[in-house]
Order: sequence, then structure tokens, then C-alpha cells
Amino acid sequence: MDPSRSTSNSQPNTFLSTYDPTNIDSPGFDPETYVTKLLRESRLTQLIDKEQLLTKQIKTLDNEMQTLVYENYNKFISATDTIRQMKKDFKTMEDEMTHLISTMSTINSNNRQIHLTLDNRRQEIRKLTSIHLLLQKLQYLFQLPNKLKEYADDNQYDLAVNTYTKALKAL
Repeated sequence: MDPSRSTSNSQPNTFLSTYDPTNIDSPGFDPETYVTKLLRESRLTQLIDKEQLLTKQIKTLDNEMQTLVYENYNKFISATDTIRQMKKDFKTMEDEMTHLISTMSTINSNNRQIHLTLDNRRQEIRKLTSIHLLLQKLQYLFQLPNKLKEYADDNQYDLAVNTYTKALKAL
């Protein structure tokens, strides 16, 4: 039986087994008590075997710790590089957004200018359209006496009445 492992099979989760000062894995481990117990209860060959086992475990733990440190260091370097790249990308994106805002401002300004120009022209076109319609009505009215006379001469009195009624609506 290993003297460093003093756990009772009947009560594995008791306070004493959890905080056993001679159990290396216990939070209550006491190195002096452990060594004193080993020296008192073990033979020389057992002590040498225990020393070799502990040395092997220490080397294994040391190697595992070095591996973890190396892996974590590489992860830290990778994270640092990623953060640096993200900062660079955000700066580029920020510059592009500033340029986009400037471009949108220019587009809005041009849009307002075009709208004002077209609005003036639109008003001119409406005015010209109104004048054109008025001229068409005047031309129709100007030609009305001749048309009425022509219809009367041809005995087309119904067309003459319709044309005259239409002319009254135009006035």
C-alpha cells in the first residue's frame, strides 16, 4: 500500500481524507508531515522508488506546463496579431465610411441642385404648355366662324350645332 495515499474505503469523501496532510493531491497537504511519515513507515528501497516516481511526475508535469505555456503563448501571439489586423481593418473601414459620407454629401448637394434646376424648367414647361393650350383654343375659336359657315353652306346643321356647343364649352 502507498503510504502517501491514506484514504479510507469506507469514507472516501470525509473531511479528513479530503484535507489529509500526507496526500499530495489534497488541498491540506503538508510537505513536512508527508516526508516524516515516509521516513518513518518506508524502507530505503521504497524511498528510492518513491523518489524516482516523484522525479518522473515532476518532469512530466514540468513538460506539460512548458507545453501549456508554449501553446498559450502562441495563442496570445495569434490573438495579438488578430487584434492588430482588426484594428487595421476597422481603420480602413472608418476611412471608407468617412469617404462614403463625403460622397453622399456631394450626391445630396448635386441632387438638390438638379432638383432646383429641373423645378424651374418644370415650371417653364407648365407655363409653355398652358400657353400652347390657350393658343390651340384661340386658333379653334378663330377658325370657328369659317367652319360654321362651311357647315351651314353644306346643310350640315347638326355638325354646326355640335361645333358651336363645343366652342361654348371652350370659352
